[in-house]
Amino acid sequence: MPQECPLSFTTDVYALQEQQKLEESSSKWVCQFCGKAFYEEHFLDMHFENRHADYIRKGSNVVCLADFCHIFRCDVVSGRSVPEYWDRALCHDKMLKKYRAECVAMMQKCTPKLADSSRQKEISAALNHLVCDFLTCDKYWERKESEMGPIHTMIYIFAVFILVFALMVYYTVAYSHFYTDDSLLILMGYEKARPKVLLPPKHQQLRYRPTVR
Repeated sequence: MPQECPLSFTTDVYALQEQQKLEESSSKWVCQFCGKAFYEEHFLDMHFENRHADYIRKGSNVVCLADFCHIFRCDVVSGRSVPEYWDRALCHDKMLKKYRAECVAMMQKCTPKLADSSRQKEISAALNHLVCDFLTCDKYWERKESEMGPIHTMIYIFAVFILVFALMVYYTVAYSHFYTDDSLLILMGYEKARPKVLLPPKHQQLRYRPTVR
């Protein structure tokens, strides 16, 4: 994922703490820093703030993923915000256009830079369709599942991040495999190195010469 992408692991303020969460069951969350267990994730988060605040990133470039909820429609997806008649009738089209422009700009930053510009455009279009296309008055209130509860909010956001990252990895690997000599599949050991075709010296190469009769 490009460093300038706001969703990058390296700029996520809580990324280091999130890595140390272990969900052993729906009622047991374990802190892998010290081994303490809690029956709800909320209390584990409070424990992180009180006991392991050193693992919260600081700096001018760090971001909190919750700051992008207006783009990922967290309240809508979680079901905390249920539309009424006036919500649809008085939709703020200008505000959604602003959010959509912000979303498109973000997806461009998060799209891996490839030599093949057509592939890069495909990835960007896929990300826009997945997230940004819902930032209109017609589609803002749409949800994939009508019965999603509040607990699914972070699951949804995390799933979107994983899908975005997976698309980037897929296209990067595919591009290196089909369009370059140094395939990532070979470097990672998933495929044998391609045999090199050695041509004879130039003066020994056979050339077709028409027969003169």
